Amino acid sequence: MVGYTSDADLRTACVYEYTPYYLDRGRERDAEALDEARALGHPFSHTYVLGLFFCHWIGQDVEQLLQRADKTIELSTEHGFSMFQLLAMMVRGWCLAALGQPEVGIAQLQQGVALWRSSGAEVGVPFMLTLLADAYGKAGKPEEGLKQLVEAALSMQIRNERVYETELHRTRGELLISIRDFAGAEDSFREAIEVAQRQCAKLFELRSAMSMARLWRDQGKRDEARDLLAPVYGWFTEGFDTLDLKEAKVLLDELSL
Repeated sequence: MVGYTSDADLRTACVYEYTPYYLDRGRERDAEALDEARALGHPFSHTYVLGLFFCHWIGQDVEQLLQRADKTIELSTEHGFSMFQLLAMMVRGWCLAALGQPEVGIAQLQQGVALWRSSGAEVGVPFMLTLLADAYGKAGKPEEGLKQLVEAALSMQIRNERVYETELHRTRGELLISIRDFAGAEDSFREAIEVAQRQCAKLFELRSAMSMARLWRDQGKRDEARDLLAPVYGWFTEGFDTLDLKEAKVLLDELSL
């Protein structure tokens, strides 16, 4: 198979195919890829599988994601895989922000983005800057976060790199709520939902629908919020132990009272 160095690498590619739709199957493929990479004793394959963080990031499994980032940094440092080391540094920074250390996380993200771009690399920058924007939001600095998203959107347009476009719009909406721009937030959430639907990215659509539903709930539009969220949640047949689906169930139960 051209482009992959082992069956473990190929299984990792399957994680990307499954996870936005079928969370349990995505995690199963991820675990299989890790087992094969360890059995191979091939450092690059092991680091490659570890360093593609999509499954745990999209599932919001922050503790597992942090452990994975730390292991990736360890292997990358030992074997000189600088790209994966920088990716892991940025993911680690986002994890620290999510776990209540936003300033430390922001510093790691800033350093990682700067080193990444200084190497001449631009692929992945919209995602990296979106993580940084989210960390600024967790630090109570939404204006700084919004600045990062302006740059992320520009990079996305230049390269037409739209894998994480939904999260860019959704994160913008959350930051706009923090500065009480509720109309702007609603526009951003609507755009996030529309992008997710075009891309058939059901978990991103669910996450964006939850953001909109919470906004509408707080504005007294509970029926509209429930009618938006219920069909998206109802699409899923697995992954109910993941954070997004658990939060969606709690929100739907609340809206149904």
